[in-house]
Amino acid sequence: MIKFPKNDSKFRWTSHIKNKMIFYQMSEQKIKTIMGRPDRKEEGIAPNTLAVMKRHDTPKRKEELWVMYATSEP
Repeated sequence: MIKFPKNDSKFRWTSHIKNKMIFYQMSEQKIKTIMGRPDRKEEGIAPNTLAVMKRHDTPKRKEELWVMYATSEP
């Protein structure tokens, strides 16, 4: 069961990210870890966004976890 995060002064969680958390089985802490210590950063495809990636490799498969977030209010 996934525990959904609550909005605070630093983060505003959308229903879209909550749906992605269910689909990819990612926790709030995992998303915050990716944002805080990414292996790679790129400009997001949407305006005023940043995309960050963290490797999550296992012996059987190579995997990248991506998170995109808004950098400022429009």
